[in-house]
Amino acid sequence: MPYYPGTSKPVFNKLFNYEDNGINYTQFEFTCHTGTHIDCPAHLTDKQLYTHNVALTNFCGKATVVDCTKYTFNNEIQLAVLKDVAIADYDYVLFYTGFDKNWGKECYFSEFSVFSADLANYIADSKLKGIGVDLVSIDPVKNTNYRNHKKVLGSNKIIVENLTNLEQLINKCFEFYALPLKIKNGDGSPVRAIAVINS
Repeated sequence: MPYYPGTSKPVFNKLFNYEDNGINYTQFEFTCHTGTHIDCPAHLTDKQLYTHNVALTNFCGKATVVDCTKYTFNNEIQLAVLKDVAIADYDYVLFYTGFDKNWGKECYFSEFSVFSADLANYIADSKLKGIGVDLVSIDPVKNTNYRNHKKVLGSNKIIVENLTNLEQLINKCFEFYALPLKIKNGDGSPVRAIAVINS
C-alpha cells in the first residue's frame, strides 16, 4: 500500500481472531493520504473543504483517461496531452503514465513525471470536479512549495492519487467513483476507486 515518503507506514494489528475469540477484529493506523486516496482542498490551501463537508457528488462523475506517455518532457506532463480531449464533457480526467507499475521500487517516489504549470493552470480554470493520476503526487516529492496541488486544490477540485490499471480505460468514457471516508476535518482519505462502463 503506497504511502508518502516521510510519513508513517500503515500498520495493521489483529486484535482478535476467529479461532481464539470467535471474531476477527483488526486495528489499522495510517495517514489520510495512504494508498489510492483523495486530496481535498483543505489539504494544501486555506479552504475549509474537507471529506465531511464536500458533497459526495464531487467525488464521482463522467470521466475519461488520457495517455500521457507521449506528452512528457523534462519529467513534466505537458498541456498538449489534452489537445484532443473535450474537457468540458467530463467531470474527471484521469492521467495514465504507466508509472504505477513501479510501485515497490525506490524510483516510484523520485523519477515520476509531474504536471507542468500550464497543465495545472488549465485544469484549475476548467469546470472539472477533479483529476486522477497513477502517481504518488502531481508535484515533486522533494519540492515543498506544492505548486500544482495548490493551483488545482485552490480551485476547489479533488485530486485522486496512486490509481492503478488506467491503461484499461484510455480514451474510454465511463462513470468514475472515488468516495472517501467521512472524516471530520479530513484533508484526504483512502478510497476504493472504480470505473463503471455503460454498455
